[in-house]
Amino acid sequence: MPSLKISVVIPFYNTPLEYFKACIESVKKLKPYEIIIVDDCSSDLELVNFAKDIGCKYIKTAYQSGFDGHPFNVGVKEAKGDYICRVDSDDLLLELPTKMDCDIHFGNADRGNMASKLTVEELILAPRAILNAIVIKKELLFQYTLPEDANVFADILVVLRLLHNQHTYDIHESINYIYKTRKFYSNISVTFST
Repeated sequence: MPSLKISVVIPFYNTPLEYFKACIESVKKLKPYEIIIVDDCSSDLELVNFAKDIGCKYIKTAYQSGFDGHPFNVGVKEAKGDYICRVDSDDLLLELPTKMDCDIHFGNADRGNMASKLTVEELILAPRAILNAIVIKKELLFQYTLPEDANVFADILVVLRLLHNQHTYDIHESINYIYKTRKFYSNISVTFST
């Protein structure tokens, strides 16, 4: 169990229930300080009812934003932990750091170390999702909120701002984040316990 007070924020909108259950189960196994799930006004009532009853902090946004920046920022504002970890609602989180010697701890995804080559040139020439499984000091997310505009590559903008302001970071040594694929989910069975 991590000794850090990490609030895991999981924005969601009409995520397939099977994927959402697997995501929540993977995060619950890690026993973070708290799990905050932020509903961006999903229309899938089975999913919404499940989300309300799984023992996590459930928040619904005031409007459907169409982009995860808004629901993530809403979750950050409600978080009680000292650090925030971001997880997509259809992916799996395998590990959290047990200590933080820097401002930012980037996750290491199964589709290649997405946080490698953190240079301005590399981020501009090869933009990619990089904030999944990030663990970051909460106060930095008040300073560098995720853009809420779907026309902006939020991950890249936030990381460029963090690098520009010389915040310290490290990268998880082993793979700790799995992106969903239909092939992956067709090979697992999820038994959810509340």
